Amino acid sequence: MQIEGTLSRVWALALVTSAAFGCATAESAGQSRIKIETLVESTSSWDGAPYRPYPGGQPQTTVVKISIAPHTTLKWHSHPMPNAGYVLSGELTLEKPDGTKKHFIAGQALAATVDSIHRGITGDGTCRPDRLLFWDTRATTFSIAAVPAK
Repeated sequence: MQIEGTLSRVWALALVTSAAFGCATAESAGQSRIKIETLVESTSSWDGAPYRPYPGGQPQTTVVKISIAPHTTLKWHSHPMPNAGYVLSGELTLEKPDGTKKHFIAGQALAATVDSIHRGITGDGTCRPDRLLFWDTRATTFSIAAVPAK
């Protein structure tokens, strides 16, 4: 029994040591294990409208994941503050009442409109939900919720 315990400790030590040497080898070879890629950085929204300065107040950042069924047309709405989105899967077309449209596919990011009525339309090429990430930073006095069009 004592030999089995000793062997277990030896194997554990061997695994930890090899893992440590593996990390040291990757570092010493100059390989980075971290990749940073800016997906969207903008002072204007997808339709070209410039963003206004933020109001004062306590800032708050929110990130939401949205799953939308295929063939779905969202209601007309607007957002009170800038936010950004990333299409994880599927596709999304953003449309304004004047007919202005922009199509986004999986892997693309977007800078959303502010105080501009629009809606999203999901694609029809899939049987599973389209998945989106949206995030914003705003003063806590503003709601993240979309404002329905009047």
